[in-house]
Parts: sequence; structure tokens; C-alpha cells
Amino acid sequence: MNFGRASRRSPISPIPRRASCASPAPRYGPAGLVPAAIERLSKRLPRLRVRLEQGTALHQFNLLRERQCEIVISRLLTETPDSDIDMRPLFYEPLVIVAGPQSSWARRRKLTLSELVDAPWILSTPEAEAGSPFVQAFHAAKLPVPTATIFSNSLHLRISLLATGRYLTLVPGSALRFGPGASLLKALPVTLPRWHLPTAIFTLKGRMLSPVAQVFADCVRDVAGPLAQGKAQTKAQGKSTP
Repeated sequence: MNFGRASRRSPISPIPRRASCASPAPRYGPAGLVPAAIERLSKRLPRLRVRLEQGTALHQFNLLRERQCEIVISRLLTETPDSDIDMRPLFYEPLVIVAGPQSSWARRRKLTLSELVDAPWILSTPEAEAGSPFVQAFHAAKLPVPTATIFSNSLHLRISLLATGRYLTLVPGSALRFGPGASLLKALPVTLPRWHLPTAIFTLKGRMLSPVAQVFADCVRDVAGPLAQGKAQTKAQGKSTP
């Protein structure tokens, strides 16, 4: 997030003119977390103008290096961030299996992974790759990993197709908790492991944040607090019944 200059008269309670935020492409990012944090920030700073920048991880971190933004909110995609990037972990994102509210799956109180192997799935490439929570869960249950019927990064497309009642897909837990489309999704009673790399606040190493950027970071941490409570459970999750 890149912020305009604060009022010189009030360094603690700045009156910013504008802000821009870098976050991942819509499907991969904390789709509900960033809007919820911006809403909280706007209540504290009603004169703030926000510009959201989305793109690949490379694009986001280039914005930091070019000083076009101050903060990136994203899930870490490599074991460690680049040497010129500071990272402050927020939480380990859970993945949730969802169906449309009219789906026959949505009426089930008990489900096992074995019942979902042959279901028509909508997945993104990262979700289908080795090491993803989705793949880990099926491997742990000694089951074949489902083949995606449709590959798509678009959350909007997924919600539209789920409305047919035929498909299953995955959404980040933060999107289900905070996202506006939560009423269009029904979480199924099957637990997956969390991503083993955290969702975090990223900043350029050695660059001091502006006062309003620091306020925004505080808002992000406040909103992420309930999700961070599950962090200690990361290793214990992902045990599903075959």
C-alpha cells in the first residue's frame, strides 16, 4: 500500500490524501482480509483515498522496490522472502471446500474425502500442485487426488458455476469469513490442512513506513487476529477420514 503525505500538524493521526494497495490476483489473495482492513482504516481516516494494485507476486514486490507502494499483503510463495524484503507473518491460511447453497453436497452433515474424489472440481494451478493443502489431504488419506474439471483463477467464475449445484471448489478461509460472496457458498464438513507458508505483511527492507501506512498495517493485524488464533493448530490439521 502506498500512501500520500500526512498532515504536518498531526503525525500521530495523519490526514492522508490517497493510498494504493498491492495484493495478489483476486483468486489467490486474502480476498476478504484486505477489503475488511481498508474499511476499518477508512473509518479512522475518512478522507483517505485508496487505490488497489493487483498482480503476480513478482509485480507486487517490484512495486515495493520501485517505491510505488509501501505494503504488500500476500501469502508467501517461497520458503523465505527475498533478501531486500521484510516479512511480518499474520496467519496460516486455511483452505475450505465449498459448494453452492442449493447443491446436494450442501445438505450433508458428514462427508469424507473418499466421497469427493470423483466430484467435478474447479481448481487453480497452485491448488492442484504437489504440496498444496488439497493434494496433501488426499495423499494423507491414501486417496487419488481429484482431477479438475475446470481450471480457473476467477472467484467470480467459481461462484457462478457453484450456483448450478454441480461443482465443488476451494476458497481461502479469510475470503469465506470476510468476503461479500460468503452467502453464496456453503462450507462442507471436511477439514484440509492450512497452507504451510503464511499470509504476511511485506515491506521494503530499510524503508520506514509513513504514519498512515503503519495505521493500515495495524488494521490488517487487527482484522487478521481471529485467523491467527489457528496458527498453532497448523500441524494438527488436515486429518480427514478416507
